[in-house]
Amino acid sequence: MNILFNCSTNIVGGGLKNSALFIKSAMNDAKFDWHFAVSEPVFQLLKKWNLDLSEDKFTIFPKSPARNKEARQKLVQLSKEFGAELVYTMAGPAYVSFPCMHVMGISNPYITHADFEVYRLKGNWFQILKYFAYTSIQFLYTYKADYYIFQTQYAKKSYQKRSFINSDKLFVVSNAYDNSLREQLQKTQNTLNKVAYPTIKIFCPGANYIHKGFQFIPEIIAEMIKHTSQKFEFILTLPQDSDLWNQIKNELEAKNITAYCINSGPYIYTELVTLLESSDIIFVPSLLETFSASYLEAMCAEKKLIVANKLFAKDICQDYAIYTNPMNSKETAYKIIKLFDNLSLSEAEISLGDQILNQYGDQKSRYHNLTNLLKNLSTK
Repeated sequence: MNILFNCSTNIVGGGLKNSALFIKSAMNDAKFDWHFAVSEPVFQLLKKWNLDLSEDKFTIFPKSPARNKEARQKLVQLSKEFGAELVYTMAGPAYVSFPCMHVMGISNPYITHADFEVYRLKGNWFQILKYFAYTSIQFLYTYKADYYIFQTQYAKKSYQKRSFINSDKLFVVSNAYDNSLREQLQKTQNTLNKVAYPTIKIFCPGANYIHKGFQFIPEIIAEMIKHTSQKFEFILTLPQDSDLWNQIKNELEAKNITAYCINSGPYIYTELVTLLESSDIIFVPSLLETFSASYLEAMCAEKKLIVANKLFAKDICQDYAIYTNPMNSKETAYKIIKLFDNLSLSEAEISLGDQILNQYGDQKSRYHNLTNLLKNLSTK
């Protein structure tokens, strides 16, 4: 069966990473004849893995179909030239109507379950309404599909309530961990000398989005230094020239606390093992997610994890994580400082992390679950 895998709009975050991992598995699967419509960032990540990227299997989209009419036309034409019997868009919308069956993954939480609290982070009423209008357009484009795949039951049910699409068109295939990442971490765990590294590292992975909650960190730091003499450092991964980092940097400078937070800039996925292993605590203050891979990555690394007290996070992390309200700097500062007393996981915590990881499975299992679903849908 000819399948066009479309990730032409995925340029950052989990959509980029999951697309690359899916392609890595698909290239070793002879059961399907694949063609890959990829964004430039996805293609560059694949190149770093030293894969054989045959030109006849890949079409690169330097401009996203989300904002470029020519790219949208090119995407539709590609599906015709390839003779695609099915198009699978990993993280939609795709912004086009394909001439064949279209199965669309939806992992954008603004489309499925964003609430007003998150929209308020966008700024004034004009900015809120502007982004709500943008999200509404994205939502309408999701109707250009035949079937839909979500990463959680929560996202599926929320989308169904908003879209009124029949449940028999909606499916769930959860996110997963990368087993190669887990194996690398297992080889290097507990190798750091805490005497040589007396500063506690608090790793905050995430892309340049306001709903990730990184703007609350300066106030959290200001509270923490009132109550602990322990040296600590937050590590962010934002673009150095981003408005969000400039906002955070200015507040750090105004509070004279720049020594407590650094921005290492965006990392490539191949650097993740080093970042996780050199950290003591993983802090994910995001107020809106569908399924953050950072949760599972913290479990793979056997690190303490503190996340926003939100239902989507609790569904995944269960009792493994510590929950807080990132907008409450006093509460969050207290909970992070409390973790300083014992940075090692108990046997029970490690066991629970393993159970959660086994529950969701690795990327190889996810790939097989997705392709089995695509195969079944193609016969309808």
